[in-house]
Amino acid sequence: WEWFYEYREAYYCLQDFTERERDYYYHELEMRLTAYHPSLSFIIKFGNQNKKAELILTANGRADGMFYVSNLISIVPEIPKWKISGFIEPSLDIEAIKKGKDAPYKLQELDIKPSDIRWAPVDIDPNTYKYDLVFYLKTYPHFNQTFDEDRLLDYIYMILLDLLGEMYVSKSIGMGYYE
Repeated sequence: WEWFYEYREAYYCLQDFTERERDYYYHELEMRLTAYHPSLSFIIKFGNQNKKAELILTANGRADGMFYVSNLISIVPEIPKWKISGFIEPSLDIEAIKKGKDAPYKLQELDIKPSDIRWAPVDIDPNTYKYDLVFYLKTYPHFNQTFDEDRLLDYIYMILLDLLGEMYVSKSIGMGYYE
């Protein structure tokens, strides 16, 4: 935390930097977190004017990193202009999703609306009580390109983290499959 405290102002103003400078600072923080544990990552929500920025530490739902996120959060010092938290919290508007009026995630190769994702449990692990899920994307058959299904599952998983929250996903969801 001493290192982040020292560079807190640079990270607070990061959105004003050039792309090359931002990449440098993102890489620096990523390297420091993954040196602590390979599953760790972060999300920055930028503040404006007198509003605090937020640094969210995450294991992206991977169970092996949850302890390390909790450990780091337990020793966070007070850092001016920053709120430091752990784990991705649910953030999507369920009512908008139900109505199909949710905003799409603009991803590298395609756009995915959470309301276009369907899933069903296919198995449950009797030891962990985690569900394996099969996913279906309503809009996927309309794409004219072949697509890496592992990458598609990564995108769906990212949306699930925003929909259900990292703690729930980590405790309740095992494997995912695309049908």
